[in-house]
Amino acid sequence: MIVDLSSTPGLVPAEIDGTSMKAQLEIIDQGKLRALVLCNPRRRNALSLAMMNSLLEALAEAASEKLSALILTSTGSTFSAGADLTDINGTLDDLKFDETLEFVKQSIETFPFPVIGAIEGACIGAAFDLVTSCDMLLVAEGAYFQIPAARLGLLYNPSSIAKWHTRLGSSLLSSMLLTGNLLDAKQAVHKGLAIESVPTGKSMERAWQLAEKAAEGNPEALSVTKALLRDLDSGSFSATNWESPRRKLLGSPERRKAVIQAKSKLGIKY
Repeated sequence: MIVDLSSTPGLVPAEIDGTSMKAQLEIIDQGKLRALVLCNPRRRNALSLAMMNSLLEALAEAASEKLSALILTSTGSTFSAGADLTDINGTLDDLKFDETLEFVKQSIETFPFPVIGAIEGACIGAAFDLVTSCDMLLVAEGAYFQIPAARLGLLYNPSSIAKWHTRLGSSLLSSMLLTGNLLDAKQAVHKGLAIESVPTGKSMERAWQLAEKAAEGNPEALSVTKALLRDLDSGSFSATNWESPRRKLLGSPERRKAVIQAKSKLGIKY
């Protein structure tokens, strides 16, 4: 099913290079920017195996192209209702769903350029796990996050819980996991989970703006910096390991050119 995205404010920029469709996923290109749009509003954009496989394929394709930034968003008033229960049967077979989601998250985390999540409405369970793999999140004022794992009789992925524990703290995460309490947009920004809250219907418009700013950066510097941040998040950071990439960038022709341009703008002779 192809949904008319032009009726969603800010979702499609004024000028686009083209759109294409995979299973339950819309792809929008604008220059060196790309948006991946979850597109199954009849099921509140629930994450199905088909949709996640489309995401894996789209992320692999995007990683091989010369993009500057990627946006992850959805169509409709709900970002995602979480796991699509048509692919869940309540047995150990559901590990297949978890493993597929883990592959998608790893593809986002290792994607060479910034990935921006633009969240409108509810973002529940597996969808929360998905978007917390993005480099930065924008939330609309009416957006909220929820993890109803205990109510569904399961222990959520321990590695995901460990990551959320670091980012959100024990108290807030306990309330979300043990009682199913909501985390609203204001709280998400306050806790540093999201970078800013925007009016309802405006998250995608703001995401395009941030993506354009990212596109101004040097591609190699963006990629290396993202990898460094990933090291910090994983706890495997060692300053010694990053001295060589740092020196390589410091001595690169691209950096020299950027310095010359910056000096020229300030009237400083090189």
